[in-house]
Amino acid sequence: MFIKIYEYDIRGDREALFLSIQEKAASIYQAHMNCEVMLLKSLEDKTKWLEISRYNSQDDYLNGMKRVNEVPAIQYLFKEFKSCLVSDILDIQEQNYLMKLRI
Repeated sequence: MFIKIYEYDIRGDREALFLSIQEKAASIYQAHMNCEVMLLKSLEDKTKWLEISRYNSQDDYLNGMKRVNEVPAIQYLFKEFKSCLVSDILDIQEQNYLMKLRI
């Protein structure tokens, strides 16, 4: 399995919008590829979030993203997502992993 992990900081007053955006984006992703998404909010830092997405393979992800990026709504949702980021921490960390063992 191919795993993508994003880390970013979300404004507290935009959390509800952020979650709504994530649900809409996940629907688009799932229409074009097999994926599962988890959103985790830090207990220590109230703005820190992790987004963990799981795909069948890196090839499935890359091929699916070609189709996702053709959906006009996805660019609008990404723009809305960026409006939820803490303004002085606009950084989005991204990491890629391969699952080797699931117990």
